[in-house]
Amino acid sequence: MDANEVSSTPNRREALKIAGAAAMGGVAVSLASTAVSTGADAATVLSGRISVIISGVPVQGIVSVVPFISTSSSIQQSSPGSTEIISEPGDLITHGAVIKRLWSPSSDWLAWRMSVVNGQTIRKDVVMAIFDDHGTQLLKYDYAQCCVQDYQYPELHSHSHDKCLEQITIRPERHTIQ
Repeated sequence: MDANEVSSTPNRREALKIAGAAAMGGVAVSLASTAVSTGADAATVLSGRISVIISGVPVQGIVSVVPFISTSSSIQQSSPGSTEIISEPGDLITHGAVIKRLWSPSSDWLAWRMSVVNGQTIRKDVVMAIFDDHGTQLLKYDYAQCCVQDYQYPELHSHSHDKCLEQITIRPERHTIQ
């Protein structure tokens, strides 16, 4: 391809920008053909739509959601009669859910996190719904009385064309999956 030709196949970054802009406008976009043409792996292709509502207010610019995180600590013990160290699973640790969105200058997520840091824990109900390409709800996660366990401010790079993303990890008192 010479310098005057323009590729008709968008690269992955351009395809994701198009999909993000369409999602902000309420349009579901499938990136399956783009993934095949650009060599993206299947994990980067998301079908369907995600909606997040915090205290009755829909969140705009949702990029991704991890509905539930569960890990366990590791306990290291020496094996009886040996110098070998064995790692055993320890206590279960649950971390709630992670929500990532396009950065918003409203600072509402940061303010919610700072309420926890300042000892004025504000608890909110969060509802996440996952829809298929036809608008049918597949799953619904109800998180009751959540506080923000972690807030990540967008990474700022002077030479990047990537979108600025912010992220929160919420910790619910209880949750249900429907």
